[in-house]
Amino acid sequence: GAGHDVADLEYLSTGPRGCYYAQFRSGECWWGSAVDDSDFHNILTRWDVYRVVFGPIVVMEDEYGQQRMTSSWIVLGCDGRAAWKNLPSRLHHRLET
Repeated sequence: GAGHDVADLEYLSTGPRGCYYAQFRSGECWWGSAVDDSDFHNILTRWDVYRVVFGPIVVMEDEYGQQRMTSSWIVLGCDGRAAWKNLPSRLHHRLET
């Protein structure tokens, strides 16, 4: 990208269907998701992010019978917070305790 080369890259996480999170030494962060996910966007915008891990993108049926893609991820903040979406139930319960 403009103004950055790979030596400036401090952290990179990639996932299915082109999902990514990149953090540069300057503190600038870039991300992209195959699914429009306002929860993911809001967390990455508001938190000082430590790590991001992407899970699978799954096709689910919504309340109207329409199929839609949904993402799964976990975000760890530098302050120790964690947020996640669509994790396996055993891991979800483990993180909540």
